[in-house]
Formats: sequence, structure tokens, C-alpha cells
Amino acid sequence: AGVRCLVVGASGALGTVMVQLLKKSGAHVTAVCSGKNAETVRGMGADQVIDYTTKPFGEQLAADKFVVVFDFVGGTEVQRESAPMIERGGMYVTAVGRVKGWQFRKFTTGEFCGALGYMMRASCCGCFGKYTWALAQPYPPLTAAIWKETALDAGARAAIAEEVPFAEAPIREALRRVATHHAGGRLVINMKRSS
Repeated sequence: AGVRCLVVGASGALGTVMVQLLKKSGAHVTAVCSGKNAETVRGMGADQVIDYTTKPFGEQLAADKFVVVFDFVGGTEVQRESAPMIERGGMYVTAVGRVKGWQFRKFTTGEFCGALGYMMRASCCGCFGKYTWALAQPYPPLTAAIWKETALDAGARAAIAEEVPFAEAPIREALRRVATHHAGGRLVINMKRSS
């Protein structure tokens, strides 16, 4: 079996693509998502799917070890549950960070300094501790060629939860679902079809 990886938030847009890319690279993928999205994530190639709604995923995977944990949910509880499962010398990569919704709000000076200090301490000292901590950029500087090579040529596709017509009411409902962060994939607006 390949490198053991854990993907938390595996049913979201980034999570579904990550599961596919990891499987293409030969990794063994354990995915964490809700039970309602489990079949979608299995269909993307996950070897094992953990339903976080039944009990915390850290309890369900307490005996497992992973080389890399990818966090697409964020918050201190995800990192706290993941840390004991990371092999010595492994890596914790988050696309979100310790504060949920950080990209959607303004930080106080104290929050900003605390988060910055934590990231610096974790990044600099991580190599001397059990694992390395990394904050992925929310919008990486990808060129079209890099995106084509890493995602499209590998056959990775984002899960489509629903296609909605180009009309006010369906778009409002789609935006409401997206705001919950539990849409179960991308919501696509069909510009040609209207209700």
C-alpha cells in the first residue's frame, strides 16, 4: 500500500480533488466527511470513509497513523484530533487554519498576532517536534499549465452537488447552501437554462 494520508473535509471542493490526486499518486486515503456524502467520497477513490457525525473522527481512528493529514475544515478541534495520528516526521497541512471562517472576517490585532505567532512557532519548530505544520495559501498562484498538469491531466474532477438555473430564487438558495459549508460539492449555475 502507498503512503497513508488522511483528508478531513473530503466531500468539499478541495477535499474531493485531493482524494483523487492522492489516489492517482498511489496513496492509501482515509477520508472524513458526513455519512450523507460517504458514497460520493468513496466514488472519488477513498479507501476508507469515516463519518464524523457518529462520533469524533479522532476516536474512530485512534489506532491509525498517517504520514500526511490534509485539513479542509479548519479549527483547533480538527488539529487537536489529528495530531496524535500523525507519524513522527509527518505533516499537517491546512487550507483553512486554526480559526474557522478566517477568510470571511476581520481579525482583531490580538487574534492576528496570536495566529501569526502560532503559525511561526509551528512552522519553525515543527521540524524539531513530532510533525511539521503548514498553512496552504487559499488561492495558490497556479498557472493554467500547472493546473492542467496537476489536476486535469490526472483526471481529477470536483464533485457537483447540484446544477441550478440562472434565476434569482434558485441562485439565492444555492448561495444559502454554499454558506453552510455542507453543500456536498460544487453548485453550478447553468447560464443557458432558466426556470
